[in-house]
Amino acid sequence: YNLRQAETAYALAPADNAQAMEMVKQDLFNTFKAQKIGLSGYVYCIDSKGVVLMHPHDSLVGKNVLQQEEYREAWPFLRQQIADKRG
Repeated sequence: YNLRQAETAYALAPADNAQAMEMVKQDLFNTFKAQKIGLSGYVYCIDSKGVVLMHPHDSLVGKNVLQQEEYREAWPFLRQQIADKRG
């Protein structure tokens, strides 16, 4: 399962079938989680409020990293990514 296949499956999934959409979303997340950037980078996804939707470390999923002091150093970067809606 590669990124192109995941994107195609998402585009073809019936929008009114929540179960199918959830399965495709999980396939997409698993595909992204397997991606590596450089030697130590990875792909993650946060929503516009800072809640982690997908991360290689499952313990972060569902947490708002903009409200946790341990991630304060990353706040400016994350806020910029949210503002730019890219990254």
